Amino acid sequence: MKESKHKDRSDLFEPEGSSEPERPEGSSDLKDKTQQSKDPNKELEKCKKMAEENLAGWQRERADFENYRKRMEKRNLDLIKFANEELLLKILSILDHMEEALKHTPKGWEKTSWVEGIKHIKNHFQNILESEGLREIELKAGDKFDPYTCEAVEKKETDEAGKQEGNKECRIVGVLQKGYNLNGKVIRPARVKVE
Repeated sequence: MKESKHKDRSDLFEPEGSSEPERPEGSSDLKDKTQQSKDPNKELEKCKKMAEENLAGWQRERADFENYRKRMEKRNLDLIKFANEELLLKILSILDHMEEALKHTPKGWEKTSWVEGIKHIKNHFQNILESEGLREIELKAGDKFDPYTCEAVEKKETDEAGKQEGNKECRIVGVLQKGYNLNGKVIRPARVKVE
């Protein structure tokens, strides 16, 4: 077994050869530093400045968090508002077929209870869709063509003599398929014939 250099262990915390630790040249005693009086006004100003910086940083972070929270709330509301968009688009084809069937009602059947029942079902169906935020895009012949709400699928040829030079404004001649908005957003543009 190797003998320990420090038998009584009393000198473990003291450097060999002196009882006081060596200090670097030019350093003053710790007690002297704490006893030196610093300018309290400078210290106060320094603390105030640091507090103001911390407060400003906190306020910026708080504002950023509030903006983030508002964006997330709006996003979640939009998700809820438009969650049924795909389903409503599929259901619209059923409504289109009902309307087409009613347009082709045989002569003499218009006032029968069966046709009246189908009209009642179609109206009830439309009311349910409207309660979900679905609105028909109102268009009629002669309206100005709007590419945000309409899709031109056919163009009617007009006489060259009837055209005015420089008039490039398209007008709707007929609506081939109705368009719909869901809570203000176009989910299906109207398919129209233009001139």
